[in-house]
Amino acid sequence: MKKLWNFFKENLLKIGISFLIIFIPWYPKLPSVRIIHTWVYIRFEDFFILLIVAIWLLQLIFRRVKLPPKIWSAIGFYWLAGLLSLIFSIIFIAPHLLNFFPSVAALYYIRHIEYLILFFVAFSTIRSVKDLKDYLIILSIAVIGFSLYAIGQRFYLDFWVAFPKFFEKYSFCFPSFQTGNEEFAKGIPLCLPRDARITATFAGHYDLAAYLVLVIPILTGVLFFIKKRIYQILALVMTVVSIMVLIFTASRVSFAAYLLGLTATLILLGKKKFIIPFYILSIVLLLAFSGGTAKRFLETFRLTSVVTNNQGQVVGQLSSELQNKVSNNVFENIPTQNLPAGSGFLGLPQLNAPQKTNQAVVQSALSIAEAKRLKLENGGVEISTVSGNFLIRKVLVYDISFTTRFQAEWPNAWNAFLRNPLLGSGFATVTLAVDNNLLRILGETGLLGMVAFLSIFFVLALVLKQVLPDIKDNIAKAFLFGVVGGVLGLFFNAVLIDVFEASKVAETLWILLGIAAGVAFIYRKDFEYKKYVVKILTSHFFTVFYLFFLTLVFYLKSVGNFFVADDFTWLKWAATTNLSQLPKLFVNAQGFFYRPLDKVVMFFLYTLFSFSAPGYHLTMLLFNFLSAIGIYIIVNKLFNKKILSFIAAFIFLFLPSQGENVYWISTISNNLSTFFIVYMLIFWMNFRSKSSKLNYVLAIVFALLSFLSYEISIIILPLLILFDIFITKVKITKVKNILSYLPFAILTVLYPIVRIMSHVASYGGDYAYNIPHLIPNFIGNFIGYFGLMTFGEPFLPLYTASRNILKEEMILVVTVLVALFFVLAIILFVKRSMLRETYKNETFRLIIFSGLFLFLSLVPFLGLGNIAERYEGLAVVGFALLVTVIFARLAAFVKVGKQQIIILLILTTLLGGWYYSQNRIETGQWFEAGRITGRTLGYLRLYYDGNHPNSNFYFVDLPTRKAQAWIFPAGYLSDGVWFIYRDDTIKVDKLSTIQDGKVILATSNRAKNFVFAFDKNGNIYAVK
Repeated sequence: MKKLWNFFKENLLKIGISFLIIFIPWYPKLPSVRIIHTWVYIRFEDFFILLIVAIWLLQLIFRRVKLPPKIWSAIGFYWLAGLLSLIFSIIFIAPHLLNFFPSVAALYYIRHIEYLILFFVAFSTIRSVKDLKDYLIILSIAVIGFSLYAIGQRFYLDFWVAFPKFFEKYSFCFPSFQTGNEEFAKGIPLCLPRDARITATFAGHYDLAAYLVLVIPILTGVLFFIKKRIYQILALVMTVVSIMVLIFTASRVSFAAYLLGLTATLILLGKKKFIIPFYILSIVLLLAFSGGTAKRFLETFRLTSVVTNNQGQVVGQLSSELQNKVSNNVFENIPTQNLPAGSGFLGLPQLNAPQKTNQAVVQSALSIAEAKRLKLENGGVEISTVSGNFLIRKVLVYDISFTTRFQAEWPNAWNAFLRNPLLGSGFATVTLAVDNNLLRILGETGLLGMVAFLSIFFVLALVLKQVLPDIKDNIAKAFLFGVVGGVLGLFFNAVLIDVFEASKVAETLWILLGIAAGVAFIYRKDFEYKKYVVKILTSHFFTVFYLFFLTLVFYLKSVGNFFVADDFTWLKWAATTNLSQLPKLFVNAQGFFYRPLDKVVMFFLYTLFSFSAPGYHLTMLLFNFLSAIGIYIIVNKLFNKKILSFIAAFIFLFLPSQGENVYWISTISNNLSTFFIVYMLIFWMNFRSKSSKLNYVLAIVFALLSFLSYEISIIILPLLILFDIFITKVKITKVKNILSYLPFAILTVLYPIVRIMSHVASYGGDYAYNIPHLIPNFIGNFIGYFGLMTFGEPFLPLYTASRNILKEEMILVVTVLVALFFVLAIILFVKRSMLRETYKNETFRLIIFSGLFLFLSLVPFLGLGNIAERYEGLAVVGFALLVTVIFARLAAFVKVGKQQIIILLILTTLLGGWYYSQNRIETGQWFEAGRITGRTLGYLRLYYDGNHPNSNFYFVDLPTRKAQAWIFPAGYLSDGVWFIYRDDTIKVDKLSTIQDGKVILATSNRAKNFVFAFDKNGNIYAVK
C-alpha cells in the first residue's frame, strides 16, 4: 500500500497530464456551465485542468517542482500583455463598442492562462526519457481512439446497409457534437450524412484537422526510430489512419499545413528521401477516400464571367445559360442577374476590351434614398442600387470561405487592431471566428501581444538549438523535431484558422511543448539567451522588419485614401486598354511622356484592384519599401554597419518631402525608376567587386527597365561613372572599363530617338526649360530641393518668397553666380593637392559623392520653372546617404562602439520624431484631398446617374490643392467623370463664377447642361 501511495505521490502530475492527453481529444465538447452573453461553455476538461493545476501549484509552493528558466518569463510577458490589453479595453475601448461584455473578456483572458499554464505542469513531469516514451504511448492511444471514432462517423452508413436490422432497432450512429452555432453548442448530437466533413469527438472539422497537423509529424518522426518491427508496423498504420482522418475533415489549409510540417520534420531528421513517398501516399489517400476534398481544392479558384459597373466593381455573375451568349459574342438583351452567392473575384487581363451591355440591373434590399445618403456620407462612389451601362469581364473567382475572410472577418480584426495598435481592442472584441489566428492576436492584444506570443516560441527555439548537439536518444530527437514540424504546420494553418484558440488543439499544444522543454532540460540545464537574442534581434532580417513595422506606423492610415488628380487619367488608360494593346505602348506614347512600363504596371493593377484605391496605395508603399531595402544594401556594402544602413533606409522611407511619392498613385513613374536604378547600382557594385557577368547583365536589364519607366534614367551613365570614381574606385580610363559602359551609353543615345519616334507630347510652362532663366533656375531649384529635403514643407514659403525676389534681380543674380563660379574654379586649381587629400579621406569622399549623387539626380529637373516634391525620388537616395555620413561622423567623436550606437539611435529617434509629426500633417492633407474627390464623384454617381450623352458638366470654384496635396488640377476631373458614365461625349469645363453657370442654365437646354459648385470645405453641390 505504501509503495502504491509513493507511486501516486511521485507521479500524480504525470498521471494527470496522461489523463488530459487522452481526455481532451476523446471527450466531446458537451456543455457544463453556461456563460451568459456567449455560447462558449465551461466544460468538464476545464475542471480537470483546474484540479491538476492546483496540485501543481501546491508542489511549486513546497518547491517540489521548478519553473523552466527564462521560458516562464516569456509566458509571463504574454500574460502581462494580455492583462494590459484587457484593462485598457475595459476602461477606454469597451464603452464605445456594442455587444462588449467585460465578464466575457475576462473569461477569455483566463482561458489563455489556462492553456499556457499546462506547459509548466507538463514540464514538471519530465525526469527522464522514459517519461517521454510513456507520453508517446499515451498520445498514440489518444489518436487511435478518436481516429476509430472518426472512421465510424465516416462509414457508419455503410455498416447500416450491411446490418440493417441492428441499426434500425437501435438507430445507432457516431454522433458529432459541434459548437458552430448557439444551438449546436448546447450539446445536440448530430448524425452526419455520408458526404459531411468528419469531426470525430472534436467541436468542428477544422479543430480535428489542426490537432492532426500538430501530432502527425510527431508520430511520423518517431516511427523511424522504433526498433521492434511490430511496433513500426503499428506506428505506420496509425500514421496512415491519421492522414485518412485528416482527409475526412476536408480542410484544404490543414492538408497543406500537414505536408509542410511533415516536410520540415523529415528534413530535420535527415529523412528527405521519404518526402516524396509520403506526398504520393497522401495524394493517393486524398483521391481514394475524399473526392469532396479534392473537389474543394479544384474549386478554390475558377474562371467565370461577371457583370461590372462603370467603376469596374463586380455587381453580378453570369449564369451558365448566359455564358454561352458571351462565348458567342452576343452582348445584347442581357437580363437581370442575381448577385453571386459568397464569392470574391480577381480581375484577369482582358484580351479584348470588356463588352458593354445596357440591360443589366442589380437590386439590393436598401431603399434608393437611404443607400444614397449612407454612401455619400462615407465618401464612396459605389451604391447599393446600380443600373445603366455595364461591362462583362472574365475574372478568377475564389470561393465563399476566402470571401468571408477577405470581406468580413479579417477587416473586422484589422479594424480592432487599428483602434489601438499597441495593445489591440482587447479580448472578445473581434468575431468568435476570425479565421486567422495571427490577425486575432493583433486585433485583441496588439503588437505587444503579438511580440509576446512569438517570443515564447523564439525562446523555445533557442533552447532547442543549443540542446540538439547533446541529445543522444533518437526517440527524443525525433519527438523534438516532430514538435517543430507540428508547430510550423500550426502556424501555417493559423493563417486561415484560429488554431491557437481551439481548446483541444491549444491545450494539447502547450502540453506537448512543455514535454519538449522538459526533454531538453534533461540533457542541458544552462542555456545562453542574451547572446543569441541580441544577435538575432540585430540581424539584417530583424532590422528590415523594424523598417517594415515603421512603414506601417507611418503610412498605414493613408492606404484608404481615395484617388486624386492624375490618378483618374492613369486609371482611364488602364480601363480602356486590353492585353493585346500593351506592346503598342512601347512604340507609341499616345501624346504623353514615354513611360510604357508604368502603363503596363497600371494596367495589371487595374485588372486586380479596379476602382479600389487601397490596392494601388499598397503597391506604391511596396515599391518604396523595396527601394529602401536596396539603399540598406548599398550602405551596408559601404560601411558594413547595420545601424548606418538602417538610418539611410529610414531617411529615404520617411523623409517628409517624399509625400507625393508615397500618397499619390500617379507618381508610379518616380517609384518604379527609383527602384530600378537603386538595384541597378547594387548589381553594378557586385559586378565591379566580383567581376560577375550575371550582375553585369542584371545591371543592364534594370537600366533598360528604368528607361522604360521615367525620363530621369538619362542620368544613368553619369551615375555609374560617379560610382566608379568614388565607390568602386576603378580606373575609368582603362579600355576594359570604358567598354563596360557601352550598353548604357547605347541606351542613353537611343532613348531620345525612341521618344521622338513614339510621338511624345511637347510640354510648356513649368514642364519645359527656359533658356534665359536656365542658370538661375538651376541654382534656385537646387537650393529649393535641398531645403525641402532638409526642413520639409515649412521651407516652401521661404523658398517661394526668395524666388520671387530674385526674379526681379536676374542680372545681378547671374553676375554673382558667374563670379562665384570663377572664384571656386581658381581655388580648386590652386588647391589641387588639398583636393587629392580630401579624396583620400573616407568621410569627405563620401560626403562629396553623396552631394554629387543628389545634384546629378536632380539635374533633369533643375532647369524647370519650379520645384515639385515628386521629382526628389532618386535624389533622396543621395540625401539619405549624406545625412548618414554626417551622423556617422558625429558619432565617431566617441571612441567606444556602444556609445556610438547610442548616439546614432538618439539622432535617429529625434529625426524620426520630426518626420512623424510632419507625416501626420501630410497624411491629413492627402486624406482630405481624397475625401473631396471621392465625395465629388460619389455625388455625381448617386444623384446624376444614368445616361447623359453630349452633355456639358460645368464646375465652379474647383478645388485644386489641399496645402501640398493635389485634388483636381489641370482638368483631371474630366477623367474622373468618365468613370461615372464611360461616355466620351460628355464635356467637362470650369467656370469663373456661379453667375456664369446660372446664365448657362437659363439660356440653354437644362437636360444637357449641369452646373456644380464647391463650398469652402470642398463639398460639391448643384447650382440651380
